[in-house]
Amino acid sequence: VLDTVGLFVGRPGTHALVSGSQIVCYLKAAPAEKPVDLNRYYGQYVGVRGKSELARGFEPLQVVTVEVIEPLAR
Repeated sequence: VLDTVGLFVGRPGTHALVSGSQIVCYLKAAPAEKPVDLNRYYGQYVGVRGKSELARGFEPLQVVTVEVIEPLAR
């Protein structure tokens, strides 16, 4: 499920994929002329595609730079 993580200096993403109360990975929109609007998918089951890298300071979590996001059926 896509969730917001609020404003926090140094956090590796603006959103997160969560399972219950556990963060699975952080997300941020890829820089583009028309970036993905992650807020549009708040609270939804989603699949994401993009580049993944270690979330420095939040190990062992990853941060995904989202290029494509799609809603999923439960």
